Amino acid sequence: IYITEGVIDALRLVNGGINAVALGGVALNEKHIKLLQAANIRHAVLMLDADTAGASGTEKVIDLLVRAGINQTVVEMPDGVKDPDEFLRTGGTVEQLKAMPRVSWLEWNADRNLKNLENMDTPERRNALDKVLTSIDIAANHHIVDHIETKRVLEKHKNTKEKQKDAF
Repeated sequence: IYITEGVIDALRLVNGGINAVALGGVALNEKHIKLLQAANIRHAVLMLDADTAGASGTEKVIDLLVRAGINQTVVEMPDGVKDPDEFLRTGGTVEQLKAMPRVSWLEWNADRNLKNLENMDTPERRNALDKVLTSIDIAANHHIVDHIETKRVLEKHKNTKEKQKDAF
């Protein structure tokens, strides 16, 4: 199922034949989780808005879905496009939306938290690394971690990690 931020976004996807639900904002709550679990949803595609609130909301949604044992991928809107509704209103097609590149929640989380590691002070670095490692640990406990994906993401960030070893 696709999860969007806005109701209009979800309606546009549903009208295009894509199963979608809206958060009605950026907050996912226990009621949403229970509904997803009752519908036996095992995988969600996150397509929140391409703005600061959407990125922050994506991080929170990832955490809650991981804790609920629901795997997920993240689709980011192309540059200059805020959300699925805007994409479709400006000439994009549902087929193009479906074909947009997805990244695993783990890769999205690692990229977001570790991208500016070299510019952080030591407490910020520890916090960023803790966020990523905590997510991996929670996912492993809920049996949704893909060990091959985890290894690939960690290898991708290996250079960053090695540069930071001495900082701790």
